Amino acid sequence: MKRVIIISSALFLMGAVAIGILLINRPEPVELNLDGIIIEPEQIAFGAETVEEGATLNLITEGNGSVEVSPFEKVYPAGTRIKLSARPHEGWIFVNWLGDVPERLATKSDITIPVFDSEYNITAVFAKK
Repeated sequence: MKRVIIISSALFLMGAVAIGILLINRPEPVELNLDGIIIEPEQIAFGAETVEEGATLNLITEGNGSVEVSPFEKVYPAGTRIKLSARPHEGWIFVNWLGDVPERLATKSDITIPVFDSEYNITAVFAKK
């Protein structure tokens, strides 16, 4: 029998890191995934998926207009300041922002918001003149 050491992924609790270790006996070789779970040979696949950490921004427009975003990223590191500029199309006006925008900024067409590790859902509302 082979002795296998399984180390689980780190758990971050109140700033501390905990690592779990489990000793088991198995007659055949095994592969482990990042969570320390035994993967049987028929489950093994090649390749890896990269998971990016940070904030994501979901923008929606209601009415006819667009939003300029600077910087424009797929994922924002925590603490990034994002500038949003509402640009109404001809014959339309900007009304307000809805969603994850501070209330004091809701009616300003050009705003800058800091983002953290979260998903931000923001809607720019436009109305006919």
